[in-house]
Amino acid sequence: MATHPEPEFEQFRDILDELARAVPTPPDVHWGRYRAELREKLEARRVRRRARWWRPVPLALSAGLAGLLLFFAFFAIQSGRQNGTGVDFAAVEEAAIGGRLGLLEQYQVVERLDLLEEFDVIRDLDRIAGEQTG
Repeated sequence: MATHPEPEFEQFRDILDELARAVPTPPDVHWGRYRAELREKLEARRVRRRARWWRPVPLALSAGLAGLLLFFAFFAIQSGRQNGTGVDFAAVEEAAIGGRLGLLEQYQVVERLDLLEEFDVIRDLDRIAGEQTG
């Protein structure tokens, strides 16, 4: 039994044949130029890959240097404290207190003034308590 192609199939084949005739034939490939372009692209990719690798290195070096400086600063402070050549914060505090030495010499008088102030508060409490109950 012989099968006859359908008319749509024949129309489709005619359209494809017309398209094939309408498209110009591609030019011959120049393999030497192709290889040269390919080498250039591969070299450019290699350079970019090297550049990507090199980019974080300065950042890592500067972070490492900062860490190293912090370590040495901490070490210098610790060794200064152990040797007694470091900054003594108690001495700084004593100097600040020494500026108020006149007040400290009269501390008993200041203490009595505080007590007198408290007596006024106590006397006012009696008056305030009387007002709240009334």
